[in-house]
Amino acid sequence: MDAYEKVEVWRRRENHLIRYVCLKSLGMNKYAVLKADFFRSSSNAQDHDAFDKQFIDLMIEQSPVERCNWFDSPLEAMTAHDKYFENG
Repeated sequence: MDAYEKVEVWRRRENHLIRYVCLKSLGMNKYAVLKADFFRSSSNAQDHDAFDKQFIDLMIEQSPVERCNWFDSPLEAMTAHDKYFENG
């Protein structure tokens, strides 16, 4: 089943926020991080619009099943994402 639920999870860091845009595969009942957005006090509405557009582009460009690594929980997916991109 190629259906997903969008799950947003936020982490606070010293001087910014990270919004993990996770997906829950309704067919697999697993979670993946599709992307992470970084917000600072200088972020503006144009940045936010670009983040939203990027989500749609990524969903259209390639199946999330192929693009993402899948885990049993959002936290596991976020931890793997941080390790891969060194966000932690």
